Amino acid sequence: MRTDQLWQRLALVFIAVALSAIAAAYLILNYMIDTRFQGYVNQREKEVYHRIGLSLASAYIESGGWDNELTEALPHFALMNRIDIEVRNAGGRMITKAPFGDDEEQNQELLDQLGVAKVYVVSKNRVVVPIVVQGHRVGFISVAPLSVSGELSSELRFRQSLNSSLVVGGMVATVIALLLAFVVSTRMARPLVSMTRAAKKLEDGDFSERVEVETEDEIGQLGTAFNHLAETLERQERMRKNLTADVAHELRTPLSVIRSHIEAYMDRVMEPDPENLQSIHEEIMRLGRLINDLSELAKAESGRLELDRQDVDLGELVEKVISGLAPFAAENDITLAVNSEPSISGCFDEDKIRQVIVNLVGNAIKFTAAGGSVSVDVCCAEGETATVAIVDTGAGIDSKAQSHIFERFYRVDKSRNRATGGSGIGLTIAKELVNLHGGTIEVVSRPGEGSTFTVILPTNLRKTQKKAKIHSSRTPSS
Repeated sequence: MRTDQLWQRLALVFIAVALSAIAAAYLILNYMIDTRFQGYVNQREKEVYHRIGLSLASAYIESGGWDNELTEALPHFALMNRIDIEVRNAGGRMITKAPFGDDEEQNQELLDQLGVAKVYVVSKNRVVVPIVVQGHRVGFISVAPLSVSGELSSELRFRQSLNSSLVVGGMVATVIALLLAFVVSTRMARPLVSMTRAAKKLEDGDFSERVEVETEDEIGQLGTAFNHLAETLERQERMRKNLTADVAHELRTPLSVIRSHIEAYMDRVMEPDPENLQSIHEEIMRLGRLINDLSELAKAESGRLELDRQDVDLGELVEKVISGLAPFAAENDITLAVNSEPSISGCFDEDKIRQVIVNLVGNAIKFTAAGGSVSVDVCCAEGETATVAIVDTGAGIDSKAQSHIFERFYRVDKSRNRATGGSGIGLTIAKELVNLHGGTIEVVSRPGEGSTFTVILPTNLRKTQKKAKIHSSRTPSS
């Protein structure tokens, strides 16, 4: 029989456990009966037979022998107590035997009284009591139990009763096991069935299905992990669907400009003078940068981007980047400053770290209004790490957007205005490059209060004394 259902497998497990427990109880109880309990019963039985033997020996001594009255009463006494009595002299010769002797007719009468055809003597439990008169043994009395043919002994009846109880208990335990298996498996299988149904919907492309988490155990944790997976897949699917539109949008503008200029030249509406050709050149360069960014991002995400590590002074590198961006900041009336601790050196890919700083500082300048400021702080953290914090007084980023700003083609400005943003993959590339160096990027921002992007890079720190430098990039008119 196939057991494809969870409750069937659990039922088999519960039944196996119940039957195993019954079998173990059966073996242990029978072992205890054979050893401890049976020994106890035999000992008590022998003590009773010993007392009977002592009583008969006392009667013999008081009577001065076996008188007729005692001899006649002995078979009935033995029959009433279901015992076999033998009286022998000191030499071992049989004097009398009860309840059965040599008289076959009398023996048959006794058997008729018992209503049986045969009686067995259990000689293994025989007890021998000596008859001592004035310090001399004159004979001995042996007593043994009788087992009547066709009747169960007390031991067998007890065992039969016990085994019957175990069988009944096993049947009850089996029924209970089935009920428990049904209840437990139903409770366990309900969220699993729900997750299976949701997984099939995920397989069909429906990522909106979620499972209800009712517990905090392993199954509840599995349900929570499944919901997180579904949310991630839904977000990735949404990004995948938007990717084509995003790339098309990024390519459409420069291609449209180039096409319109070329058509104007062909229609002789415009002359291909240096100024007009410069516009086409700028759009071609923009296309080239986008393609290069996409290629570099693909290499970084696939792990195929190799780092050219060398000893780099991080403070000096940041100062060079800030010096290059100073005209851009001055053009937008932004104060640009560097606050550097004593120079921090480490093993970095200089070009990649430069690209990260350019992207972050460039974004800070772009999203900071005129009259604002952008500062870059380079310092040592605890352990072998260095931090570069870019702090601006710009528009800030809301909490919902902060969890997506490092995704490809994500733009806080949904209008995708080029005046307020680039292609939308600059931060994605920056994060991947930092990850390749074994570092992280963190962002803290509040709308209207500015943002702080912190780059944490692991490095063997080496400090040299150097004063902090401030680059003021406000325009003279400010």
